[in-house]
Amino acid sequence: MGYIPTSSSKKTGFNVENFIINFSDYSAVCPEGKKNRKTSLYKDGRHGIYFNKVDCVACPHNSICANTKHCKAKILTLNKDYQEIFNRRKLQETKEFRDEMKVRPPIEGTISELVRFHGLRKIRYKGQNGRQFQCYASATALNVRRFFKALTLSHT
Repeated sequence: MGYIPTSSSKKTGFNVENFIINFSDYSAVCPEGKKNRKTSLYKDGRHGIYFNKVDCVACPHNSICANTKHCKAKILTLNKDYQEIFNRRKLQETKEFRDEMKVRPPIEGTISELVRFHGLRKIRYKGQNGRQFQCYASATALNVRRFFKALTLSHT
């Protein structure tokens, strides 16, 4: 559970989010409406989506869109998990996702406190029962500590 950042830190130009991608055949349409000319699958599972050089050279956005100064056509390279990442980025824009994320900071704070002050970084006992015992003991110590802290705060 967490946010996935946008695909690029580029301040100008087009990111992969600006392209319309069809994941069934890994075809794409650029922001100017031009369809890609070729798609290839690399050995490591990434997909390369190549646009037509003639279309890209004639495009008014070529200077901010093309990959390099020497190559005048746009090439999108999507890793093998990009569809899942794309779907997750769409999901994180929904209200339901934001509502689920509201519970994360207090839980992370509790886990951080357990690790830093109650020894949960390293398990000291062997076996499943030992690990479970340490987790229960650390959680109990945390709750006792918070209880006494709340008592002292209420009397001041």
